[in-house]
Amino acid sequence: MGLVLVGLAALFWLGRSATPRARSQPADGSAGGTVSKVPEAAVLSEGFDYEQQVDGRPVFRLQGERFSTDREGKAALEGVTLRLYREGEPLDVQSRRATYDPESQRARLEGDVRLSNAGGWELETDRLDLLEGGKVVASRGERARFRRGTGISGSAKSLRYESERGELALAGRVDVRGAEAPGAPPLHLLSGRLVWRPEERALVASEDVEMTSGADRVRADAITAYLSAGDDRLESALAEGSATGEFSTAGDQSVAFVAESVELELDVETGAPRASVLRGRDPGSTVRIEISQGGAPPRIVIAPEIRLGWSAGSLSTALASGGVVLEERAAAGAPLRTARARSLTASFAGAPALESARLEGDVELEDGRIAARADSADLERGGSRARLHGDPAVARDERGQISAPLLLYDRDRGQVEATGRVRASFLPSASPLAGGGASAASEPVHVDAEEGRFGVGRRSFSFRGTVQAVQGDSLLFADSFDGDDAAGTATAEGKVRSVWTDRSAAAAPAIATTITADKMVYRREEGEVLYSGAVSMRQLSRELDAASIRVELDAERRARSMTALGAVEIRDREAGRAVAGERADYDLATREAVVTGSPVEIRESSGAVLKGRRALFDLDTGSARLLSESP
Repeated sequence: MGLVLVGLAALFWLGRSATPRARSQPADGSAGGTVSKVPEAAVLSEGFDYEQQVDGRPVFRLQGERFSTDREGKAALEGVTLRLYREGEPLDVQSRRATYDPESQRARLEGDVRLSNAGGWELETDRLDLLEGGKVVASRGERARFRRGTGISGSAKSLRYESERGELALAGRVDVRGAEAPGAPPLHLLSGRLVWRPEERALVASEDVEMTSGADRVRADAITAYLSAGDDRLESALAEGSATGEFSTAGDQSVAFVAESVELELDVETGAPRASVLRGRDPGSTVRIEISQGGAPPRIVIAPEIRLGWSAGSLSTALASGGVVLEERAAAGAPLRTARARSLTASFAGAPALESARLEGDVELEDGRIAARADSADLERGGSRARLHGDPAVARDERGQISAPLLLYDRDRGQVEATGRVRASFLPSASPLAGGGASAASEPVHVDAEEGRFGVGRRSFSFRGTVQAVQGDSLLFADSFDGDDAAGTATAEGKVRSVWTDRSAAAAPAIATTITADKMVYRREEGEVLYSGAVSMRQLSRELDAASIRVELDAERRARSMTALGAVEIRDREAGRAVAGERADYDLATREAVVTGSPVEIRESSGAVLKGRRALFDLDTGSARLLSESP
């Protein structure tokens, strides 16, 4: 641009010469035009073509239809075409008119002013002033238009170019437009001021900045857009200072965000985002994105840094770090589900759905009635299922909790499955460890097992593999243990061993009772516990074997009486006595058992045998006697 001034000054110098040919070398070998004297002008020339060379190399070439100089030395040109050579690259300037004042060293170009090959820019304006000896070029007109290759064009109210720094500044409703692409809306960068920095290949926009592409929108205090090295198209952008906006993707999905800094990697063909990084002002501040799809509850991610990846116009990945909150909200705005962790890696299906997500570090989940914590978690099926890993991972609801190295929470099925060393502690609506003598139903049940399952909201449970359950002073060992509080049932199967303390007699000492069986069933509404399959009961030195035992519970759900059926036999090792029959009714309050059968036998260690239909066995003394057939 500085050479423009040189060229116009050369015209002034040329105009003052009486013989222009002696001062110049015409490019075409002609006389360089006709020069004459007129009253108003010192020199008047019609048609000129002038080229200046240094050491045999062209510096500039000036062509035009007419030029003149007045008596004050001011030069006026019409139909001007100026070509400047800068390190072998030509710069072309065209205008209808041009004037030059040697005293102020100012030149003015007016009327369809065009600058070509200006560092890759093509500029058009109505008026262009050369100031400060040609160091500054500034436009004065209604609008200035600019273009760079085939990828960038736009307009501004004014432009200013500083030749020493090579900086181009545009101001006043600056609108930068990206290249048109089939099926894609053009990208627009709108601002009050825009500066081109050639060393960075960057457009720096400030003052009410907004970048749009169709429904995509980014607003910020400043946006720096970087051009591709080869295509001169926008390939990335950095939005800084109170950045907000929205990306509308395929499948009616939108991603709204609030951040302090947003880095965008753009598709150079379409201007659509390919990747983005959102950051807060400092490590203590956070950014926020809201992902929504139609009428589905929106998902919100809050973190100090969030990285988004895009594919085929849709959100494909989201990576958040520095302490993450993931929320799913109802239409009213209240959180439905919340997850917290140190980091988040999420992937999205081609449509809007969350395909999977990985939460790492101090994971906490809250989902309605259930809350969980873990070292890490994998969200699957759009977040409806979570795999929780920890040492251990823990899930809890209003009645208790379950823990294991691996928990699988299924929201749709309403349950938590545990694998590994499972431990659970919960408060059922009724004690499943019936036969539990003095165990209070208000005490929690503690369970160890290899596998476990909790029903969320339904208050059901299931445990497998070397199950051990404790409630108060009652114990249960089994291969499996299942319960449903809504139905009021609990079942233990496989090597069942129930241990409880009989405190039914107030004056008598507590007696440990052990019942072994193949199966145990608790029924809350019937107030009973049924043992079946090779049942055996032990109390001190006394033993009872039967095909089944029914334990009747009192109002406090403690054992009140027991009924044994099928090949019943009661033995007292200390007394050396046994009673056998078909049925035994045991009253825990009196600690007496009535055995009936056809027949009932009382066998003594001496070998004596008594037979009848009814016998009374005193469990405190170990004595037995036959009774009359009618009670």
